[in-house]
Amino acid sequence: MNPPFSEEQEHIRYAYKFIKENGILITVASNMILSRESKKSKEFLKWFKEVNGSEYILPPNSFKESGTGVRTKLLVFYKE
Repeated sequence: MNPPFSEEQEHIRYAYKFIKENGILITVASNMILSRESKKSKEFLKWFKEVNGSEYILPPNSFKESGTGVRTKLLVFYKE
C-alpha cells in the first residue's frame, strides 16, 4: 500500500488489523516514519517493534519517474 504520508501511521495501523493469519502487509512510507520525535511517532515506533515490523530503505529517487524525489522506505509486517 501507499498511504498519504501526512496520515501514514494511522493508515498502516488500520491496515494491519486486516492482515489474516500468515498474511503480510507491505507499505511505502516516508523515510522519517520511525525517527520522528513526537509522542504519536514514538508510540508508532513502539508498536512497530511490538509487531516485529521490518524496514527496508529504498534508494534515493526510487519514485523519480512518478514525479517525486521524496526519500522512502518499505515497511513489512508478517502476521503468524
